[in-house]
Amino acid sequence: MKNAPKSPRNGNRKRPTRQERPPAGLGRFNPKDRDLARKALSDDIGFIYDPMYAKRYVGRRIFQDSLSENSPRTRKELSWLTNDLPAKMDAPPPSKPLTAVEEVSLFRQLNFCRYKIGRLKARLQRGGNRVDLLRKIILLQKIALKVRNRIAEANVPLVISMAKRSRRAGIDFSDMISEGNVALLRAVDKFDCARGFKFSTYACRAILKSFTRMSLKAGRYRSRFPAEYDPALEKSDWTETRRAAHREGMIGELQTILKPDNNDLASVEQQVLSARFGLGRKHGPMTLEQVGREIGVTKERVRQIQNKALAKLKESLETVVFSS
Repeated sequence: MKNAPKSPRNGNRKRPTRQERPPAGLGRFNPKDRDLARKALSDDIGFIYDPMYAKRYVGRRIFQDSLSENSPRTRKELSWLTNDLPAKMDAPPPSKPLTAVEEVSLFRQLNFCRYKIGRLKARLQRGGNRVDLLRKIILLQKIALKVRNRIAEANVPLVISMAKRSRRAGIDFSDMISEGNVALLRAVDKFDCARGFKFSTYACRAILKSFTRMSLKAGRYRSRFPAEYDPALEKSDWTETRRAAHREGMIGELQTILKPDNNDLASVEQQVLSARFGLGRKHGPMTLEQVGREIGVTKERVRQIQNKALAKLKESLETVVFSS
């Protein structure tokens, strides 16, 4: 006997792997910390590696120069990382440009935090005290985000100056600022301070490339849609109005021609043409059959009368034109 098909509840549902399962112990943290932990565990956090990160007690050398303000409790929690934090850590104001030393220090802090997060994630997958490891990952994620924001805030004036310097036609200034800020954040993640260059040199090229891509994208959009959508233009009846005015003018000229004094048409011929072209009638033009019922003849006879009347009008008009 063949096995019965498995129900979706039992057999067809894919079981999550060990890496896909949410780590235990997150329920002990507040929602904000849980979001930080999930982001750190789900994203493949990249960093610029430095051989000094593998040395012992390197945290003290990296964090002793500058760091964001920390409470005594946070400094106690960071003791496993730095082993010796100063009592007070002053941070330069975000609007103040960073010096070369401060810049290198901040980038080392950022990459060291991400390096430690990767190490802790590997330890978390191998097993261990999950709550303690998650607490360290959340703390490192907070420090990394705070340092990243400091670097970005200090270089926001660079984005504004580059946007003013490279204004592109057809692109809004606020859109350029938004695109430049995104490029600035990407540059922060990819910059290697060990090469000896200033971050502004690297960020300028990244920001200009983002402006160029934005300009090319806008150009392709304008080539497909040359004019912006305007509902008022969509409702315009200019063509219909012009066609109606032209029709009224032609009807007026035809009525003038059909006057008894201006042609040699018979009364029945004038009646047929007036009915067929809707001259002086409220209901508009009539069909051959309708005209035939009105004057008491067949529609074929109406067609003959119409063609004969049009031939007479053509002949009389040619006579007038050539004689003048």
